[in-house]
Amino acid sequence: MEDEFITLNNNLKELIEFAKIAAKTDYNILLLGETGVGKGRFAERIHKESNRAGMEFKTVNCGALTQTLIESQLFGHKKGSFTDAKSDYKGVFETADGGTLFLDEVGELPLGTQQKLLRAIQYGMIQPLGSENEKKVNVRLICATNRDILQEIKEGKFRMDLYYRISTVKIKLPSLRERGYDDIKYWIEKFLQEENNEAKKNGLKEKEILENAWDVIFKYEWPGNLRELKNFIKRAILWANYYKKEIDKDLADKVISEEDFYLLQSEGTSGYFTGINLRELLKELEREFIEKALFISGKNQVKAAKYLGITQQNLSNKIKKYKINK
Repeated sequence: MEDEFITLNNNLKELIEFAKIAAKTDYNILLLGETGVGKGRFAERIHKESNRAGMEFKTVNCGALTQTLIESQLFGHKKGSFTDAKSDYKGVFETADGGTLFLDEVGELPLGTQQKLLRAIQYGMIQPLGSENEKKVNVRLICATNRDILQEIKEGKFRMDLYYRISTVKIKLPSLRERGYDDIKYWIEKFLQEENNEAKKNGLKEKEILENAWDVIFKYEWPGNLRELKNFIKRAILWANYYKKEIDKDLADKVISEEDFYLLQSEGTSGYFTGINLRELLKELEREFIEKALFISGKNQVKAAKYLGITQQNLSNKIKKYKINK
């Protein structure tokens, strides 16, 4: 994956420079921001800029495991300390000793685990599950969350003393929409060029984005994920090929237009361009393509039906349905 923090946005540039300075300290860092803004990769960058760069960088997703398993992941366990503990296990605090530990979704830690984490930070001591002995560790902690931690504290879901320990430095990463049009356009053009390079290797034609499509792109409130943006371009190319190929193959080979981006709303949960009535949009597009097919075929319904991949009777029914002037 490309370095997603290449940016034309001055605020993000300043934030990156600040992070480089913070990296040289041993202060604990809390990364805030929406899902997908790259908190994990930013944590890795901080580690690589730090004095611990030659040591281990370990990651734990705090929201993916039960309390027993998350504590085992963090602090380790002794054989037989719980049902599945078949052998001794070193947790990430121990394996990352001397290096950096990244705790993703730290806001999802159970309160009991939060207390043990607080002790590990305060005293640099951990106690594996099932062990009576403590171990001394030295790690630099970077945590991340997309939750409102202060609200979690008010609701009694997160310890205030732990919050102060993990947030000596706070960095809020901006979403892609907050980075602005210049960044969005830069990355879309970069990803499109990558796809065009692949197309050339496979003997296919390169594509360009029509001007009306940029209007649609900039209306979407991008949540901040370049992986989403890259997949967005891939899907747009597929839509363009699929919906244009029967009417104008040459056009499908060359351009991505406004309707190709609108059609991506059919992805459903991905949330593309919410607020558009997809059913009505598809009706409009169907009517438009029927009219184009009739125009290209010289109003010959047999040829037009062939272009559209439907039967002549089906085409005739749709012409009546949409009241298209033959």
